[in-house]
Amino acid sequence: MKVAFITPSVSRSSGGIFEVELALAKALTAVGCEVQVYGQNDENTQNDLPRWGGIKVFTFPSIGPHAFRYSPALKNAIVKSECQVGHLQVLWMYTSVVTNHWFSSGKSYIVTIHGMLEPWALKNAAWKKKIVTFLYEGRCLKNAACIHAHTYKEYKDIRQFGLTNPVCIIPNGVDLPDTKPVTEKPAWYSQVNNRKVVLFISRLHPKKGIENMLEAWAALPERQQWCLVIAGWGDNDYAQSLKDKVRELSLEGDIIFTGPLFDQAKHLAFTHADAFILPSLSEGLPMAILEAWSYKVPVLITPACNLPEGYEAEAAIKIEPKPASISAGLQQLFSLPDEQRRQLGQNGYELVLKKYTWDKIAEQMAEVYNWVDKGGQHPETVLFD
Repeated sequence: MKVAFITPSVSRSSGGIFEVELALAKALTAVGCEVQVYGQNDENTQNDLPRWGGIKVFTFPSIGPHAFRYSPALKNAIVKSECQVGHLQVLWMYTSVVTNHWFSSGKSYIVTIHGMLEPWALKNAAWKKKIVTFLYEGRCLKNAACIHAHTYKEYKDIRQFGLTNPVCIIPNGVDLPDTKPVTEKPAWYSQVNNRKVVLFISRLHPKKGIENMLEAWAALPERQQWCLVIAGWGDNDYAQSLKDKVRELSLEGDIIFTGPLFDQAKHLAFTHADAFILPSLSEGLPMAILEAWSYKVPVLITPACNLPEGYEAEAAIKIEPKPASISAGLQQLFSLPDEQRRQLGQNGYELVLKKYTWDKIAEQMAEVYNWVDKGGQHPETVLFD
């Protein structure tokens, strides 16, 4: 089975989606699929191409605004591709137009929505998305042989959008980390000053609830034994606004900004974290939470993170994306004995082993590809109602 990943970016420029694409491609290769990746050049392409290893990656120049990125060379390459099944990774961009050409050439494809049909997400630039839906995205979604949701919540968002396609519900996965003892410290660790670490790793974006988190931290009556480490990437102006807010709240001694962390730097961050937080207003299925659990780190997450099983398994503290709720959740975390915090993390680790390792995810996705290509009995992950 040859599968074409169709994506606007093969680098960190696409944030967490890049990490998902990369990990899924490698896991699919391990179960016998040949993955070919078709994308567009950007400022980080050359830096991140080596991370794809032996996977075939084809990138092409583009022109026009970043939110669309017209690329006729990409379209021509996709039409000529020898792959049997296409897999579109991002909505709203020129890659959806390319996927329409893929369909016109007589080939089937699936679409992963990555939380992009969630009501909060649809309200962002709503009028643009309505125009794009009319021009090409509606056709792209309607003609998909299967739409891929990571969670049951995403499945409901798909139906609420009016789509009747078959939907497969397959979560993201995670690679279990190296368990060898770590003696190396993160580059930022000298700023911790013997305090415990609450770690935030994600894209720096308003939907992540970072401003609410900072206000919540400022309201904490007892925080002297803890610090908040914010790791991520995003728009430079927005990142600067967060640093300005830290100064306004007089939190310079409490908050550590690290910039983006990858590979060993991210590994060191998780191994030196005492807790993880993601106070998002909107998500698909966040990889960072699964990664935190794989390191046995307790988490604080909102319902928008779409992992209710974390609450059920007593692997997560529930917070709402509001300063008062985030502050209460942090106070709850701080009040727990070390043993109870460790148990929260252990519960998360066991949940990952049960449901979220990449080998399991890749096998399920490969079944969907084969069904889309050859027909027959549909996989158990696929819903029609």
